[in-house]
Amino acid sequence: MICAEHYELMKDGAILSNTGHFNVEIEIPALRKLSTEQRNAREFVEEFTMSDGRRLYLVADGRLVNLAAAEGHPALVMDMSFANQALGLEYAVAHAGDAKVVGVYAYNPAGKQTSGADRERFARNEDFAAVVDWSGLPDNITVEAVWFDSFENIVGSVGPGTPSRLRDQTIVTAEAPKGLKYHLPGQYIFAIERLDNGGRPVEVIGRRVVYVER
Repeated sequence: MICAEHYELMKDGAILSNTGHFNVEIEIPALRKLSTEQRNAREFVEEFTMSDGRRLYLVADGRLVNLAAAEGHPALVMDMSFANQALGLEYAVAHAGDAKVVGVYAYNPAGKQTSGADRERFARNEDFAAVVDWSGLPDNITVEAVWFDSFENIVGSVGPGTPSRLRDQTIVTAEAPKGLKYHLPGQYIFAIERLDNGGRPVEVIGRRVVYVER
């Protein structure tokens, strides 16, 4: 809270404003009592001249400054807010769609096929893979599918490419780290990511988590 003792220490030209909803954080009665002259320097700004000639400025009577001193949001601010919302909705519609992670299954490397039911847990010596349906995505984006182990190492991937280029690559296997026979235990994350023009991930559009037991 800003009190009388603080006013005594402020430099000439100090500006007092508040981002809280109420003006109780600034002791305005004490400021009026200590000042020898008061005037409106401009709209929403009150000038207080102290006995030693210093001038202190109180904005919006100490109330929520971004609303009270901006006339409750001028039309320009509101126009920008609504424009950004409209552009966001336009982008969402243009990039509508979802890559469906059909499931995560046991995988037979010899036959290059999955088997059994969708699962969330696997033994260390089991091979497993995710199955992806790319058909729900528009073809004007670049995507890739990546497996991360519990240490955030990439242990399997497909892509990058457009959904149409990846449509035949529906099985994404998780590989054991190089030099090891079995998977490391812990949490494995499978993510389908949208990439920007520079190849950097900017959005996760599909995700699954599985656990490899110790």
